[in-house]
Amino acid sequence: MLTVRQRRLLRRTVKFPLIWATSAMGGYRDRGLFEAASAYCQFVGYPRSGHTLVAALLNAHPEIVIANEIGALDWVRRGFTRNQVLSLILKSDRHFSRRSYQFLNYSYRVPNQWQGRFERIRVFGDKDGGRDTRLLRQQPELLARLGDRLGLRLRVLHVLRNPFDIMATVINRQAQNGEPMTTDEAIRMGAEHVEAVASILERCPPDSVLLVRHEELVAAPQQTLARICAFVGVETNDPYLNDCASIVFDAPRKTRESVPWSGAQVDWVSRNVIARFEFLAGYTYAS
Repeated sequence: MLTVRQRRLLRRTVKFPLIWATSAMGGYRDRGLFEAASAYCQFVGYPRSGHTLVAALLNAHPEIVIANEIGALDWVRRGFTRNQVLSLILKSDRHFSRRSYQFLNYSYRVPNQWQGRFERIRVFGDKDGGRDTRLLRQQPELLARLGDRLGLRLRVLHVLRNPFDIMATVINRQAQNGEPMTTDEAIRMGAEHVEAVASILERCPPDSVLLVRHEELVAAPQQTLARICAFVGVETNDPYLNDCASIVFDAPRKTRESVPWSGAQVDWVSRNVIARFEFLAGYTYAS
């Protein structure tokens, strides 16, 4: 039986000629909408770490359009042009809008703001941090190719969450998909993913990367979102920031508590994952 990832890849391969043709037509039709664009948001991080929330909040800005997992980096790898990729991002956003921004049984609709529409588009992006990270680990040169192909300034968002929560959420999601995963398997996969992220970040100019901790976004949504928007190059106002804050959880979900951990497993993650990387400083099982 094929995994979810394998089924997704198969669909993309089978539909490749149709997607190429429709994106070429859409890119030509919408080319005028792309002229004001100056930056592209590249998400780098981990599955189940809060990418969807960050992307939804940015997408509520009148000058930002972020797609929901179209695999833009993969389409660049496959030879799609600038206008084709940007057209696919627009199409994805319109589709997500028709679904009222429902994703994995949670609503990411921001009231009163600009999801599904825009005044002008200065920033494009695609929220697909987990898959893009795996792809960049295999082909690190794709990041530079992405910027060259799109002709936009790359703004890399490193979205991070407590590693224990990330691993536990992956275990729970795999179980829901009928693909059970042990805690040891999740730890191994998580450790490999963190190493991949660190390797990718080493190739990025320091001023092109912004670390976004999920816990900080939940604790101070207005301030954190204003910082992200300044980083990608757009201004904010109080109505936008307050409306976005209204959909943010009251407190981070401690998914780690839904999975049994042995003392040895907690110790291994603490010593061999968290302690190894500066960007994980401060995280513990208890925090």
